[in-house]
Amino acid sequence: MASSKISTAVIAVAGWGTRWLPITKSIEKCMLPVGTRPVVDWVVADCVQAGITRIIFIIAEEHTQIKQYYSHHAPLEEYLTSKGKAKYLDAVRQPQYAGVHFEFLVQPKESYGTAIPVAIAAAAMQEGESFVFLNGDDLIYRSDGSSEVADFCREWEESGAEAALMTKLLPKEEATKYGVVITNEQNEFLKIHEKPPLEALADVSHPSINLGKYIISPALLRMTLEYVAKPTINHDGEYYITDIFGLAADEGHHIKVHYITGEHLDAGTPKHWLATNQRVMGE
Repeated sequence: MASSKISTAVIAVAGWGTRWLPITKSIEKCMLPVGTRPVVDWVVADCVQAGITRIIFIIAEEHTQIKQYYSHHAPLEEYLTSKGKAKYLDAVRQPQYAGVHFEFLVQPKESYGTAIPVAIAAAAMQEGESFVFLNGDDLIYRSDGSSEVADFCREWEESGAEAALMTKLLPKEEATKYGVVITNEQNEFLKIHEKPPLEALADVSHPSINLGKYIISPALLRMTLEYVAKPTINHDGEYYITDIFGLAADEGHHIKVHYITGEHLDAGTPKHWLATNQRVMGE
C-alpha cells in the first residue's frame, strides 16, 4: 500500500508551448499571467494549501523565468521600500511560501512524453515516497479558496489505493475529444479510452476525462522507470504515463479516481487562457 502522507509535488513545465507561438519564444508558457500571477503559481498555491512543503519543477534547459519568480529579489524589494511602495513587498517576498522548498530538474530536449518528467523526478524521491504530479499550464479553481489537491490526497489516503488520478465529468459529445476514464463499480480505474466515438459511450452514464494529474506511488514510479528505459511502443515515439496506469490496473493495483469539485481552467491555448482570466478576474 502507498504511503499515507504526501509532502512533495512534481509540476511539469518543460513544454515548448507551441500553441502559443510566437510569444513563447521569450515567455515560458507556465509564466503566462492569470490575473497578476503566473498560471503555475495557482497550481503551487493549491499544493501548499494542501500541506505540501516540497515543490519540484521539471523545466527545460533554457528556463530561467520560473526560477526567478520563486527566488529572493533583493533589488526589487529595495526599490519598493525606497519609493514608499512597501504595500507590494508581500507580493514579491511571497511569505505564504515560507517553509516551502523549491527544486528545479531539467528535462532533456530529446525526451518526450508525459512519463518523462515522472521518471526524472525519481532521483529526488525518498524511499517509499508517493507524490502528486501536476502540470503547470492548467489549474483547478475554487471560488471559495479551498484546495482541490487537499481533497485529492485525502480521498486517496482514505481509499488505501496504490495511486490515483483526477478527472472531470463532461457531456458525452464533449468527452469524445479527450481520454475517457473507464472505472469499475467501486470507482476504481480500469483504463483510458482515447477519443472514443460517441457510440462507444452508449453504456457510460456520466463520462469523465483524464486531467493529467496523478498521485504516483513507489510501485508506479518503478514501473515508469522500466518503461522509459525501453524503446517506446507508441507510434509517435513518446512515453505516456497513462500507459503505466493501464499496466498497473491490469496487474491488479487499485487506483482511485477523484472527480474534481472545482472548475478546471486551462491556459494551454490563447482562447482558453482568455476564458480563464475572465473567470478568475470576474470574481
